[in-house]
Amino acid sequence: MLVAAHVSSVPYRQCAILRSTGSVTVSQLSEFERGIRTGVYNRRKITVELDHTHELPDLRSGPHGHPECSECGRTIWSDPKLAGAAIVPMDGGIVMVQRAIEPAVGKWSFPSGYVNRGEKVERAVEREVREECGLETVAERLVGLYSEDDNEIVLAVYEVRVTGGQLRVGDHETLDVQVVDVEDLPELAFDHDRGIIADWMGLRP
Repeated sequence: MLVAAHVSSVPYRQCAILRSTGSVTVSQLSEFERGIRTGVYNRRKITVELDHTHELPDLRSGPHGHPECSECGRTIWSDPKLAGAAIVPMDGGIVMVQRAIEPAVGKWSFPSGYVNRGEKVERAVEREVREECGLETVAERLVGLYSEDDNEIVLAVYEVRVTGGQLRVGDHETLDVQVVDVEDLPELAFDHDRGIIADWMGLRP
């Protein structure tokens, strides 16, 4: 939960967003009346100037179609979220995972997950394959970028090459992992999965 919804540009001060999760210790100084706090984060002392101090701002519709803060008028940009997925050719088929989490529990899809801030997309795809399937891989080519109207997620799909590891269920998000025949697919989790497989097959020599 954010202590500060957003921060001002302050010369001569290092601005940051403090979190009230216990990882940050905040002490209130005499400057608190001016909206300034200090704290320790990852063993570094930081100074934060707050526009206002409630946990989440009340938002109103802005003239440009994006919400804005009702107190300071700053635009709140709702950026898309990037996810990565892997097509893993193996033993004449492709590796698919049976989902253990919503949405689509029990149905099958590609190894996939969100890209972390600052993480290269290819490395994120390789990480997800390792975490979910126990395989070490190298991303070789982009199959496609997939997005839909009114869906905040953009999906980057890569074909990867297996370089090591052992095929196994790797985490709590996966019920099962198998090599499946693309001509005899299990019940797929998402409408776009079949189209992505078709796109990948169209790239094959």
